[in-house]
Amino acid sequence: MRPVALRWIAGLAFVIGLAGCSGPPKISGQDPVLALDSMQIEPPALNVRVRIGNVNDFTQALDELSLELVIAGFDPQRSRTPLQSVQVAATSREALDFKFSVTPEMLDALQRLDRGDLERVPWSMRLLRDENRQLSEAFGYIFRVPGQPGRFR
Repeated sequence: MRPVALRWIAGLAFVIGLAGCSGPPKISGQDPVLALDSMQIEPPALNVRVRIGNVNDFTQALDELSLELVIAGFDPQRSRTPLQSVQVAATSREALDFKFSVTPEMLDALQRLDRGDLERVPWSMRLLRDENRQLSEAFGYIFRVPGQPGRFR
């Protein structure tokens, strides 16, 4: 073979070898997973504890978090606690507490649930970052906790 052809083949092999050393493609992480832990009425506030899960294999640092909550289809309420920050370890979860003002309609629905007049009440919530960027959402039904008045899960 000619020296020029050998150089060209050697150069091509070098480039292919470098491409193989570039490592695996970068996989972006999954957003946090939001779950309701509990709610408790402490007039004039509603305390909501959520669990924020991290399904990734790296720690997630989440800053400036707030929560938007809808109970029984009433208008969404934004948490009134200061914006929160949390670091969630890989494949782990952390609990965060948020406080909400309770509207008369929400209070009535929760009191009816607490008395046993209702079996369950629908809820939905959105975890927000920087006041408006949605990170995660969850929904379901809350039930009263037997023997613990004003407490739901």
